[in-house]
Amino acid sequence: MALVVMILLGVTFVGGGGFLVYRKHRLATVGQHVSGTVIGMREHVTRDPDGFEQRSWNTVLGFRTADGQDIRTEVSGGYGMVQVGAQVGVIYDPRNPRNAEIDSPAGRSRATGYIFMVVGLLVIVFGIVLVR
Repeated sequence: MALVVMILLGVTFVGGGGFLVYRKHRLATVGQHVSGTVIGMREHVTRDPDGFEQRSWNTVLGFRTADGQDIRTEVSGGYGMVQVGAQVGVIYDPRNPRNAEIDSPAGRSRATGYIFMVVGLLVIVFGIVLVR
């Protein structure tokens, strides 16, 4: 049973990482580049059953698509890197303009996805080795 749990956990990490890599790759290949404005920062708070709070911040971007549609969307990260009111480059998916990122090396990075994939593979391997 432990092996099944380890494999499922590993596959979940590999799949999630693969999705992140695909999403960044798609933006890099078909994304439209426009100028946008940092509208604000949005705090997200999650609490576990023990009352532990975890806080994260998303950057709220506003931009106009190439066809003139005004978009307001949240992107992960950016906290402390950009100021509210700052003009930033934005790259967005023309099929789904809310899928956008700040057009910067950090925003285009696929590292997080690859890290998830490697962790997933390690969990699978350790599960197979340790459960034998």
